[in-house]
Order: sequence, then C-alpha cells, then structure tokens
Amino acid sequence: PLVDKAVQALRDYPRRWLVPTALLSAASLVYVATLHTPEWVARQTLTVRDEVHASAQQPGRFSGELDQKNTQETILELATSPIVVGSALAEIGPPADQPVTATWPAPLDVEAAQDHIGLVAPGGAEFGSTQLFYVTVTDTDRTRALRLVRAICNQLDRQFKTLRDRQARSVMEELTNTVELSDQELERTTSYLERLESAVGSDLAELRSLHESTGDSNLRRTLAELKQELRATDAELEGNHHLVQLLSSALQDPAHLVATPNRLLEAHPALRRLKDGLVDAQLATSTLLGTMSNQHPRVLASREAEKEIRGHLRHELSVAIGGLRSEQALIESKYAALTARRRDIEQRLERIAGMRAEYSNLVAEVQQRSQSLNQAQQDLTHARAAHLAARATSLITRIDEPHTDATASGPGRSIIVAAGMFGGLFTGLGILVLTLPAGFFDEPTANPASSHLRPATIPPIGNHSTSVQPTRGLSLRDALARFANDPPSWN
Repeated sequence: PLVDKAVQALRDYPRRWLVPTALLSAASLVYVATLHTPEWVARQTLTVRDEVHASAQQPGRFSGELDQKNTQETILELATSPIVVGSALAEIGPPADQPVTATWPAPLDVEAAQDHIGLVAPGGAEFGSTQLFYVTVTDTDRTRALRLVRAICNQLDRQFKTLRDRQARSVMEELTNTVELSDQELERTTSYLERLESAVGSDLAELRSLHESTGDSNLRRTLAELKQELRATDAELEGNHHLVQLLSSALQDPAHLVATPNRLLEAHPALRRLKDGLVDAQLATSTLLGTMSNQHPRVLASREAEKEIRGHLRHELSVAIGGLRSEQALIESKYAALTARRRDIEQRLERIAGMRAEYSNLVAEVQQRSQSLNQAQQDLTHARAAHLAARATSLITRIDEPHTDATASGPGRSIIVAAGMFGGLFTGLGILVLTLPAGFFDEPTANPASSHLRPATIPPIGNHSTSVQPTRGLSLRDALARFANDPPSWN
C-alpha cells in the first residue's frame, strides 16, 4: 500500500526530512527570541462637523457627502503631515531605548512614524461617508502607541485650527477689499445719479414714474387736460367767429336777425326784445296795410316805429358785435396760452424721455452695486465669525479615550514557532520526495515470491559513467539534476 511506502521512506531516509524541520524550527525560535517584537495598534475615535454658518437649515452638519469627504481628506493629510508628526514626536520624546538628542525628531524618524499613522472609517465603510473615523498609530510599545495617538490628535486639532484661521483671514482680506471697492463704486454711481436727478429738477417725479411705468403721471394728465381744453377753446373760438359773421350780416339786413341763435339772444336781452319788437312792428304794419293805404297816418306811424326799432336794433347789433369780437380776442389769447403751455409740457416730456434710458441704467446700476455691497458685507461677517470660531472652537471632537486591543496585532510567538516547524516539515517532505529512488512507489513485477524491491538504478547524469550502479536512493543534487534534465509530465 501507498501508506506503507510512505512510512518506509520516512524510516529509511530520516535525515532528509528531520534536518530541514529542525533547521527551520530553530530559525523560528531564534527570530522569536531576538528579532520579533509585537506591534500594538492604538486608536482614537474622532468625529468632525461643519462650521455653523455654513448651513442655515442644519447648523453644524455638512451640506453634502462631498463636503464631508473633502474635510476628512484634509484632516488625513494634516494627520500625516511632517509638522503634525514631528510636533507629536517632540511632545512624547524618543523611545526608551534611544537617547535624547537635540535633533530629535530627525527627518528619518518623522518619515518612519508617518508610515505607522493612518485614518480609517469604522466598520469597513468608505472613508468620508460617515462623520466618524479613527486615527490609528502602530508601535512596538503599547504605552508609547497610546501617547503618540493622543499627541497626534492634539497636534491635529491645533493645526486644523491654524489652517481654518489662515483660510478665514485670507477670505477676510479678500472680502474687505471687495467691500471697499463695492462701496467706492456705489458712491461714484450714486453721486452721478444725484447729479442727474438735480438736472431734472421738478420733473423728477415724472422721470421716476416713467422709469417705474406705474401709469399716468401728473405731467401727462396735465397734458391730456390741456389738449381737451384746447379743443373746447378752439370750438368756442369757431362759434364766436361764426356769430360775428352772422351779426355783421344782420347789421346790413335786419331780416337776417331771425337766424340769430338763441344763445346770443340770451346773452343780450335787449337785442332779443328789439328783435321781438321789430317783429311785432312789422306785423302791425302788415295788418294796417291790409285795410289802409300807404299814406294813412297810422301806417306811416307804424312804419316810423319800425324804422326806429331798426335803428335801435342796429345799435345793439354793433354793441353785440363789439362784445363778441372782444370775447373772441380773449379766447384767442387763451388759446395761444394753452398752446404754449402744451408745447412746453411736450418739450419737457421729450426731454424726460431722452433721459429715461440713462436714468434707468443708473438706477439699475445703483441697485446692483448696493446688492453686491450687501452680499459682500454678509460674506465678510461670516468670514469674521469663522475667524473667531477657528480660534475659540474645534470642529474635531474626540469620543472616549485612546485604546488598543487586548493583544498585540499580527501573529504571536507560538504561531511563528509552529509555522517554522510545519514549514521545515513540509520542506523536508518535499526534499524526501524529490530524492527517492525511481519507481519507489511502483508495485513489484519481477518475482512475486520476492519480498523486497530490486535495487534502483541511477540514470547517467552529466559526465558520469553509463554503467548501472545500485543505490539506495538519489542524493539531493542528483534529484535536482534529474528533475532539470527530464521534468516529469503532469498529463
């Protein structure tokens, strides 16, 4: 059986597997005794928040995961920066087996410590996805690891405050310049707007109304009323001119007086009475002529009365014509004054309309610069608050105290020794298998009655003789040479 063959090989060639096992076991023991030092991992749990003024809805919370990740990446760079690591090493001093020197810590010491410092997220989460994270420090001394992680957190907090303070001061300087420039531009634009409004004078309300487009202004309503009054005055002037023509015709022929409108007769009661008297006198004369001759004294008296009435009527018509002409002159003067006033208002409106575009641009520029100044002042206030907060408060909060595991990290001494023993054993078994004679595990076929194997023959190797030499097995050198010249087929 194969097991018996394996036991026989172990019994026949004990040195081939015992020597590697003993050597590697001894090497592991020497390593454990002289070189192996356990490493301790100290952890400090930290949480970071955003600045209060950065979020108005949820003060202290990041507006997004990207901002939180950027902040934690900044903390990671600071935690492994030479200034933080160097300051922390200077705070705790050199290891116990190293003398105190004036150059501590040296650049090599800082670089060596940087490789043993890290920031990790809890529970295997992605770094930056949670507000919690760990600062880890690995050291061969447990107490020193705890002190170093505490010193790293102290320096990290101090340097992060310094970084925030520098950023806030830089923003303050920039915003101060922005506020000064915005104030100067606003003052310049406001002065120019004041000069323009002073040039407008009493029409400023009209200009503002035209800019705001809130409806009719007083000036435009006045112009509309003037136009309506001009139309009424023009109609009155036309009517008076027609009446003067009519009365002039009646003055030449009193018969035309019948066509005189009642408005004129109501304005001149005497003329109305004379008109009625003339009509009555004409009717009386016509009645007398129906029964009497033209030379009859009554007819002559009636005609004389009619003639006298016509004389009075002509006098009244002359007076009425003079009054109408005087009234017409007044109306024409009024019309001329209204026309001049309308022309003045139209010119003012045209002047205001020409200034509207410039005025609107100036008003919009003043409003824009005022908004920019207000925004810059608000940002400057936030920057000042951040500057004060950077000095007074910390965004990094420690949770509990630094701690380590109950045991050191990595394999223990017993595991290292056991690994050396098993490694030596497997190495020895491999050497044993490689150096066994050819056909050692084959079944015997020559003489069934024979209870032992034929001696194996060694194939020629290199310049060795071609004669077959019996041997108990291959040496390690011969086995390796045979393996190199004729590698086995695994198919």
